[in-house]
Amino acid sequence: MKLHNIHWKKLSKLFFAVLLIVLVLHFVFRIFQYRAEFFSKYDPAYWQYRYGNSQWVIPVDCPSLVHKPNTDGYKWCVKNHAMNKKQIVIGDDGLYAYEGWKYIQGMDPTILNAEVHH
Repeated sequence: MKLHNIHWKKLSKLFFAVLLIVLVLHFVFRIFQYRAEFFSKYDPAYWQYRYGNSQWVIPVDCPSLVHKPNTDGYKWCVKNHAMNKKQIVIGDDGLYAYEGWKYIQGMDPTILNAEVHH
């Protein structure tokens, strides 16, 4: 019985060591695989342009409403001078990156996008 316990302890230590090695190698592989994203410099001007022309700021694709002058979307676009702005769709990752950058730069969190939780 005692020999069985020693063997079990060795196997559990070996299993833990192998599992740890696999997890570390997986982590290193993921860093290597996405190294361009991890080590690229954040470009706030690029994301400001994309956010300013995104669905978060322009709720409708204004140029597509040129032939629909009686719709609420068309009226909004004319009122907000957005008829020449083509909507750029950005995902949550772009929204969170841009809003996080503005927050870190000192912008008041109460005036940031309501979709981002602070």
